[in-house]
Amino acid sequence: MPLTLSPMTEADLPTYTTIDSLAFADQPLIPLLWPDGLSPAARAHLIAQNARALLHDPSSHFLKVTDSDSDTIVACAHWSRTPARTAAQLAQGPQLPEEWPPGANVGLKRVVFEKFLRTRDELVGGRPHWALFILVTRPEWQGRGAGSLLVRWGVERADEEGWECYLEASPKGRGLYEKFGFRVVRELVTDLREWGGKEGEEVKSAGMVRGIGGGELEK
Repeated sequence: MPLTLSPMTEADLPTYTTIDSLAFADQPLIPLLWPDGLSPAARAHLIAQNARALLHDPSSHFLKVTDSDSDTIVACAHWSRTPARTAAQLAQGPQLPEEWPPGANVGLKRVVFEKFLRTRDELVGGRPHWALFILVTRPEWQGRGAGSLLVRWGVERADEEGWECYLEASPKGRGLYEKFGFRVVRELVTDLREWGGKEGEEVKSAGMVRGIGGGELEK
């Protein structure tokens, strides 16, 4: 079971989209985000959106972990390198996508995207940092080392530059990130009843920051 870390290519993006769907399939958020399921048109939209970032955004870094024995991609991640930003840039607020996938619950998607970006801006401000936008692993491969390879890649680059890191973690993912020096700075809860969820259904996550060089965060 040798695992290999490498950059994603455009040809890998359909597999990335599939793994993303599999990794979050059991979350109550997903059927609310996609009331009619992820259609072929929506899937094509997501693939094209990621292709634009992969090919034309030098700040975006798409990575994959492959099981060399079977040549199967088992996990993927999207890291973003964000240089220092001015107060004027921060004042513009989160930059949300101009177009949304067909069939998506756009209102809920906006809430999810904006919460991540706004929390990041509030916790790391204009300081330069690396942000982990997403890390997904095939369910049968979770806990077998692929996620660690993807996290280590980003924190090593942050350490090389003397920068912080930011991510938003599910309760299940916190333990992995804590091993690399991330600390919970803010608890986040999204009540899903407003979006058609059942009583008590909510999404819990946490804004986590890793200090410079993995050190403790300033109080």
